[in-house]
Amino acid sequence: MQSYPFCDISDRYSAPTDSSHYESRLNLIVDELPACVSYLDADLRYRFVNATYEAWFQLDRQTIDGQYLWQVIGDVAYRKVKPYIDQVFDGEQVTYEAVLPYAQGRRHIRGTLIPDFDRHDRVQGYYALIVDISTDKQAETALRRSQANLAKAQELAHIGSWEFDLVTRTPLCSAEMLRLFGLNPNAPAPELSHLAQFFSPEDWTRVKQTLQWAIATGEPQPLAGQIRRPTGERRYLEGTSEAIKNAQGDVVKLLGTVMDVTDRQQRQDQLRLLESVVLHANDAVLVTEADLIEPPGPRIVYVNPAFTAMTGYTQAEIVGQTPRILQGPKTDRASLDRIRAALKTRQKIREELINYRQDGTEFWVELELVPITIANARDQQVPHFVAIQRDITARKRTEQLLKEQAELIDIATDAFLVRDLESRLLFWSRGAEQIYGWPSSEVLGRNVDTLLNSEPFHQLELAWQTVLNHGEWHGELQKSTKANKVRIIESRWTLVRNSAGQPAAVLSVDTDITERKQLEAQLLRAQRLESLGTLASGIAHDLNNILTPILGI
Repeated sequence: MQSYPFCDISDRYSAPTDSSHYESRLNLIVDELPACVSYLDADLRYRFVNATYEAWFQLDRQTIDGQYLWQVIGDVAYRKVKPYIDQVFDGEQVTYEAVLPYAQGRRHIRGTLIPDFDRHDRVQGYYALIVDISTDKQAETALRRSQANLAKAQELAHIGSWEFDLVTRTPLCSAEMLRLFGLNPNAPAPELSHLAQFFSPEDWTRVKQTLQWAIATGEPQPLAGQIRRPTGERRYLEGTSEAIKNAQGDVVKLLGTVMDVTDRQQRQDQLRLLESVVLHANDAVLVTEADLIEPPGPRIVYVNPAFTAMTGYTQAEIVGQTPRILQGPKTDRASLDRIRAALKTRQKIREELINYRQDGTEFWVELELVPITIANARDQQVPHFVAIQRDITARKRTEQLLKEQAELIDIATDAFLVRDLESRLLFWSRGAEQIYGWPSSEVLGRNVDTLLNSEPFHQLELAWQTVLNHGEWHGELQKSTKANKVRIIESRWTLVRNSAGQPAAVLSVDTDITERKQLEAQLLRAQRLESLGTLASGIAHDLNNILTPILGI
């Protein structure tokens, strides 16, 4: 057998790629095609076949994979198609028809062979699309084509067929074809000028050029375009056109099929949009396989640019590794156990843990792990997990600082209170619990003015007006404790603003000065008594001076 120059492309079938999830979706679509789709390398060994190929040759794809072409289709069939294979390895795309005597029976087929070039423009293999047209060849060409297209329109949803007689300039459309355009399926076929109004000028120009090329070459041509139905709804259509020749070799008719691919197009648009979002996201995104949960763990198959910026690993360094490469001495074991349990049960999970960059520095991440579910006819499969990681190192440092500050506040004997602009308590320190007697669990969210203050509300209104206008207020208030005891409080209010500079809350620091006020009152009474004693002593002295002469008489 003849051998052809080739390049090693085995890495295409072993290395994980960024498009693995796209490939799995494409495989599902290809398996549904009623045509044989295959890929053969330069040695004519099978590297891919679809489900239809398996059905034709009654072999599963694992058996076919790696076999030579002639081992599957037979030597006789191989000799008949070898000239076309030679052409494709010369770099040409080849379309042919032939009757091939397979071991499973004779088939009249139409084949399309498409060369696959490597980066040096050398053919390293080819794609083959083989369609069985045996039934089409059993009747007259025009009737056969019409019946086959109608059968396809009945079998496959949203597929219409059409033909155009170049001699009589008469168009014919199937009922499904008319439905695709939003027309009455029982109405006569519209004229070409009428169909033109459904297309944009650019798309209609491309359609006409494609049909003209089919007439000029006599070869099948693809059709594609967007239409606007009478209701205003936009639909994406794809199809084929094929020229039918008479006995003299002149093209006398065009036949074709059209399929509504709007859903597929929208999914592709959504995938492109999603890809753009992932590529430009600030959060790190990585995709792992879902089948290896135990060590060494699931392999990473994709990371976005934000991941490489966050961790210091390049895509080439990280793809094929496991997420364990990011773990280190301070990575919480309990968090990892919960993540592994979620992987096993295919559940979504969110965790915060310490990871390590390539240079060994640690950083905190908020990790959200989500299973990617693909539904099929029998069940739902989870082939991959998506992990979204956000660097929360700065937040953790802030939380630690706030925790330290909160501990210092709790040590203080003063009461620290934070209230919003509706006087609802947002923070209640341990000092506040000691002064007022309420634990924080009983007061958070309550109105602090009605909870504590026994003062007339006009004094509170004055305090609020002052702090809102000037940013701070200082004064004395009488406040009630949980035991209904009145305490004298020296209160200092400070206005807290948000990032936009707008008032958001009020921080107040309360000092209980009840005992100090009592001491001051006692001291004042003592001073008054002392003054009265001094006054009485003076009066007595003066009286004594007055009475002495009188008493001496």
